[in-house]
Amino acid sequence: MEQPVEIYGTDIPDIFLDGYEEGQGDFGIFQMDGEDWYRTKSLQVSESFFEFFQIQAASGRGFEPQDYTYQEGKQIPVMLGDEYAGTFQLGDIITCNYLSADVSLEVVGFLEEDTFFYDETDKEFKSCGRYIVLPAFSSNETEYFDKIRLLTQVGGMIISDLGYPEVKKIFDEIQQEAGVDELNMYMEDPAAASETEDLLETYSAMTEEVLKQFKIILGILFIFVAISITTIMCGFIREKNYEYGIQLLCGARPIQVFGDIFLLCFGTLLAGSITTIYILTGCECSLKSISIVLMVALILGGIIITNLFFFLYKMDISEIIGGRE
Repeated sequence: MEQPVEIYGTDIPDIFLDGYEEGQGDFGIFQMDGEDWYRTKSLQVSESFFEFFQIQAASGRGFEPQDYTYQEGKQIPVMLGDEYAGTFQLGDIITCNYLSADVSLEVVGFLEEDTFFYDETDKEFKSCGRYIVLPAFSSNETEYFDKIRLLTQVGGMIISDLGYPEVKKIFDEIQQEAGVDELNMYMEDPAAASETEDLLETYSAMTEEVLKQFKIILGILFIFVAISITTIMCGFIREKNYEYGIQLLCGARPIQVFGDIFLLCFGTLLAGSITTIYILTGCECSLKSISIVLMVALILGGIIITNLFFFLYKMDISEIIGGRE
């Protein structure tokens, strides 16, 4: 649920104001008791939000189970989008008005770059970079703040033969009668909800298909690299055929000759692996990605060395002494 946070006591850049992207940033700043207040974008999220959209903390920490329980008078932990990095720091306390109450927020973490969530209202994916993320907390309190908080989180489904327009009319009449018609509660057209579900399923299917194609490409590339390196190394051995033949005729064992070739092959793979790991580390890739690179290098090395050993075993040195005799 998107729920604006009205910050005061700190100057906030225009890019974080609610409505900035739509050209309505001027409405995101107003005066209250002679002080500037900034209406900023924020999200109330459940524990599954981060897992569902694959969002992690780049620094600091994520939300812990106890963060989802509101305690009056205590600071509310928040995570900030990566674009807030130059405005706030870990541990900063933000004074604001949230859900019609004055509260304090504590910055406990910053989100990774290029993270997105799906906006049910606008039916599109949005960047988290300029959002304040708060836990969708629960509480046993019965104060006004908790009633407003519950209204922003409550949801349900109405099943009726009357159809959406008629049910919407009844819903609006009940809101007006109860005096809560200004609390931004709304009904969603089931047709629009089905479009949202179809979009998410399509996006998920596309992601899985791209992943499958990428794995196929990686497999083909792996085979190509193995064949290419083996061919190059076999060509090198062929050029050294006379030298290795003399060594064998002078009493060298095949394993000794193989040792020289092994060191050359090992050095080539080691240099490639170190370069790749250096690039992955610079790109802040996960330890899992680096482990996969090392595993692939070991498999590739095993394939190449096996082929080279077989090639060396079958190497013909008969021409060196004038014939097969």
